[in-house]
Amino acid sequence: MLFLGALSGAILGSIISGHMAKETLHPYSLAATYTNSGGESEACPEWTISALTQKRMQRDYCIRRFTGEVPEQDLVKTKLLGPDQTHMDFIVYDGNDIVSGAIRSNGHWEHHLSTALVMVLSKVAEDRGLPHERVHLLDIGGNVGAHTVYAQAAGFSVVTFEPLPQNEAIIRTNLCFNDPKQERVTLFTNGLGSEPTLCKQFSAPNYNRGNGVVNCNGSIPQHPDGQLIYRGQMEVLRLDDVLLPCKNGTQLPPDIVFGAMKMDVEGFEPEVLKGGETFFTKALIPYIVFEIGRMPESRRQAVLQFFYGLGYQASTSGFFQGLGQPRDLPGTEDVYLVLLQS
Repeated sequence: MLFLGALSGAILGSIISGHMAKETLHPYSLAATYTNSGGESEACPEWTISALTQKRMQRDYCIRRFTGEVPEQDLVKTKLLGPDQTHMDFIVYDGNDIVSGAIRSNGHWEHHLSTALVMVLSKVAEDRGLPHERVHLLDIGGNVGAHTVYAQAAGFSVVTFEPLPQNEAIIRTNLCFNDPKQERVTLFTNGLGSEPTLCKQFSAPNYNRGNGVVNCNGSIPQHPDGQLIYRGQMEVLRLDDVLLPCKNGTQLPPDIVFGAMKMDVEGFEPEVLKGGETFFTKALIPYIVFEIGRMPESRRQAVLQFFYGLGYQASTSGFFQGLGQPRDLPGTEDVYLVLLQS
């Protein structure tokens, strides 16, 4: 059980002072203006409103958690290995969850992947002469936030999508500990798909409860993790509608560079891509990694052909080595595939 007093006075003070002060936008992760080719600023009020809304939701959550308005059942406080080899406070499920169990036992989840993502984000920042906070990780399927928190601890900004309510609460709590000013992480709690709709979410309570499974046709899905239980309704939006908010839905958020993307949505990847075709065409994220361990071959090929059509190639051995046929990313617990923008 995690106790409310675990949020230190220093952290709470930082949260409250930021909450009570006049709200401002982070210069990159919550940027409100473009700088056009003529050096003039152009406003993007749609992103300003969206970003401020997410920032306010996170601050309000941290305050409510400290004051006891957020229940804390079935959670424990542990440590997550950070990019500087120190250990950060981190909240996970107290049992029956693969990711949480690994973090409790080993102090990390897919540390090789977190490290690789930070390495490529650093490379993008160096190659383009950008400060770290301007370079973003796009984390689609954030789970309990291990990769999100690791990247922000390394100084990068993150846009995370995680619709499972129980996981959302854990991510928000971990951001209360590790990003108290809410400067670098923008968390969206909707799902992503090919068109706006409402779907149901499930997970396996006795084995892998943080692993959300989506069903949009009303039935309870079958899954290798065993019997699933209903976890709540999920609003599904198109990625194009969320991350192309400016210039009447034709432009990326201002002054944001997506340096890498990690996607793990349990076989829902083709639907996410269909709803984000324009975004991926415009963003051309240099480094992409997605989980393929349980994806049927037909869906895997659909994902590959989508990215091949945008000029990506599959890496045979991680982010920095040869191109060729798809192959696993070494050193990860799940089966991942790396794509490079050629």
